Amino acid sequence: MGYYTYFSLSYHGSPEDEKALQEFQPGDEFGFPEGIKDLLDESDDCDWKWYGWENDMKILASKFPNVLFILNGNGEETGDLWEFRIKGNVWEYHQVEMPPFTIPELINY
Repeated sequence: MGYYTYFSLSYHGSPEDEKALQEFQPGDEFGFPEGIKDLLDESDDCDWKWYGWENDMKILASKFPNVLFILNGNGEETGDLWEFRIKGNVWEYHQVEMPPFTIPELINY
């Protein structure tokens, strides 16, 4: 048992950085989960239990410090939507939030 999240990853860098990423082989020494290569190739989005995603993304960003990585997550529970952006050692994480409705006619029923 565990918690599944649907992950998608995009990245933006120089043509040289993007080529290096396409050739990157995340072997066992990085401890990345199976399937990260699919995310790097942007050929597939993955639905897995990836509990160490934040640490793994920090390691990956340290290998390619001039590339902006954008990891999106959509958890199996309703409303668990988030985005993590990282470039080098600078990162930011945000949950997607639904702002409250403010028009009284649409709130009171």
